Amino acid sequence: MREISRKKPIIRNRVPEHVERAVIELAIENPALGQLRVAQELLQRGIVVSSGGVRSIWLRNELETMKKRLKALETRSAQEGFVLTEAQIVALEKPSHNVKRLVRLRPTIPAILAARIPILSAQ
Repeated sequence: MREISRKKPIIRNRVPEHVERAVIELAIENPALGQLRVAQELLQRGIVVSSGGVRSIWLRNELETMKKRLKALETRSAQEGFVLTEAQIVALEKPSHNVKRLVRLRPTIPAILAARIPILSAQ
């Protein structure tokens, strides 16, 4: 038997298409920005959307975490071949929180693992 979801989306509650495209573009251009900052940036451009609306759009397009937005930036830059800005490069090179935690929890990581993770081999 096929499972049927009872929750149906209410299309009229969604934001217009141009607002959704603007939110997605800004999220990929600046993956380090949060929901509130994206809403404020769009307001300066004349597009009104709440931070909760930004969150909903990100959820629909699987961009809710910075890691997912960075991955989307990487794939788009690989597909379209555009040059990354300084802020985008900094965001991509920022060490992962999990790697920092791994270093803190296990200071004696084997050399094989340290060689695989560039941040650990530098220490």
